[in-house]
Amino acid sequence: MLFWTPEQLPDLKPYPDGHPLRRRSQLNPANPQFPHSLNASEAHLYPGDVILFPGRWSHHTESLTASASVTVRYVGTQQGNKTT
Repeated sequence: MLFWTPEQLPDLKPYPDGHPLRRRSQLNPANPQFPHSLNASEAHLYPGDVILFPGRWSHHTESLTASASVTVRYVGTQQGNKTT
């Protein structure tokens, strides 16, 4: 998986709100012309691994073998300084 910080989001050229692919990048990291100046953090996951990452971080996933994945969005409620 590749990860980009929220500050890099505009450089990833996301589709605009209202577009069917909203929140997705118009750029393909597999394309040789992808701007590699957008330094991504990289993680390699193996069977049984779980990864959590902060909201607003952009990510790209590529499976190198047959695999299955489950995505869950967690949205908590703010109560004081604590998210529940």
